[in-house]
Amino acid sequence: MTLKELYAETRSHMQKSLEVLEHNLAGLRTGRANPALLLHLKVEYYGAHVPLNQIATVTAPDPRTLVVQSWDQNALKAIEKAIRDSDLGLNPSNKGDALYINIPPLTEERRKDLVRAVRQYAEEGRVAIRNIRREALDKLKKLAKEGEVVKVHAPIALIAEPGEAVEGVKEAPPVQAVEERSIVEPGLPAKEEKEDLSLFEPDPTQVAVKNPFLSGEKPQEGARPGRVLAVPAARKLARELGIPIEEVPGSGPLGRVRVEDVRAYAERRKAPPERPEEGPQVLPAGFPPPPKYAPPKGYEHLEERVPLRGIRRTIAQGLWQSHLYTVRTLNVDEADLTELVRLRERLKPQAEAQGVKLTYLPFIVKAVVRALKKFPMLNTSLDEERQEIVYKRYYHIGLAVATERGLIVPVVRDADRKSVLELAQEIAELSQKAREGRLAPEEVTGSTFTITNIGSVGATLSFPIIHLPDAAILGVHSIRKRPWVMPDGSIRPRDIMFLSLSFDHRLVDGAEAAMFTREVIRLLENPDLLLLEM
Repeated sequence: MTLKELYAETRSHMQKSLEVLEHNLAGLRTGRANPALLLHLKVEYYGAHVPLNQIATVTAPDPRTLVVQSWDQNALKAIEKAIRDSDLGLNPSNKGDALYINIPPLTEERRKDLVRAVRQYAEEGRVAIRNIRREALDKLKKLAKEGEVVKVHAPIALIAEPGEAVEGVKEAPPVQAVEERSIVEPGLPAKEEKEDLSLFEPDPTQVAVKNPFLSGEKPQEGARPGRVLAVPAARKLARELGIPIEEVPGSGPLGRVRVEDVRAYAERRKAPPERPEEGPQVLPAGFPPPPKYAPPKGYEHLEERVPLRGIRRTIAQGLWQSHLYTVRTLNVDEADLTELVRLRERLKPQAEAQGVKLTYLPFIVKAVVRALKKFPMLNTSLDEERQEIVYKRYYHIGLAVATERGLIVPVVRDADRKSVLELAQEIAELSQKAREGRLAPEEVTGSTFTITNIGSVGATLSFPIIHLPDAAILGVHSIRKRPWVMPDGSIRPRDIMFLSLSFDHRLVDGAEAAMFTREVIRLLENPDLLLLEM
């Protein structure tokens, strides 16, 4: 076994010990709802005990509630039993479609129990780390004494398995953890600090090297002048990848570059810049700073702060980009959907016989696709980097779906090639996946035009925000009975719906947007025309 192999083995064992500690701490029930609280549970599922996260989704809609949604409704009772039988002290409520768990506030006794449990887990972790380090040091047999100057690449130690005899080493005493040191500068007083086994590449001359692990300096980041401390394997990998070692921020002592640092730096160079998870948005030069929030004096204790993370942060980022990089313009019109309402009522029994729930949305998608073919500017995108208008000869319709985690936009691909019933079935499947958090990446990307059904929540009129990189988004609203002036001058009650079209005025002219909306309305008011294209 070489020194590098010993270091890698020891590091791996210590990392596993830390992972066990993190797992134990995540399973502690505190006064705040945390999905990680249930992820370690095993559920009996068709004769086998499987982790909960393999058959259900756990979310925290608020700080006091956990919601468990099973992918198989038949497994809800088994999940409920596993939660009740655990030592968490939780009492789930089965609402038929999901389990709702109220997280009660912590009592004083429970807080003391948590403190004791955390101390126990921490002590177990410390003991495990110490044992791993002691085993590693037992394998290390010194050949060089402290303060001794040695030649470059000269052996300073032999590594052996515990109890293994090493030829040529007669007086190599077992190395104790409190005495372990690297090569130290002559004249330095001996110290009793415990040392790490990290490696560093020596200078190509006979020099005395001060132990870097006894220094209080912090790792340095960014390009450094002069020779950079780095593990030899890290230098070799950097050369193979064509990466200047000076540019790689080191995570080791004194900024020493390790192999994982080089790999992480290479991944960052290949990947597009990631949006930071923390901190304010960076605005272009000239933009005023965002307003600062300050709670009313005396009401600070009545506020609760939750980090803007995950899907909610992604949604916020997309909306911010839409406002920043589009010239949004709104066109509003209204449609008489009386005939469409009648047609849907006639077709509903036939659709239900085929296992399809027929809504108005498939008809709207069909009308939009027909109108996009007639007005192709609505089916474009702007390539900002190359300053080119991208005309798309395919029709992928994004459908905004409201979920517990936020707004999701699944995409119906090749909508022009599908019938009304096929669209209805696919829309229902995508909506269900969105609410359950099971959408694949290809199912939420690549839209050419977006429809948002705001009427499903009863909205009369809205100003939808464009879903980048689309050129436009159509908002459809609630259908309501209203008095309507007929062509013969009579007034009759009709089923009327508002349509609001938001479009990027850089790509679409106002007249073209108005004609597009009128074409959609013409097709919806004469729904028989939609059935001609199956």
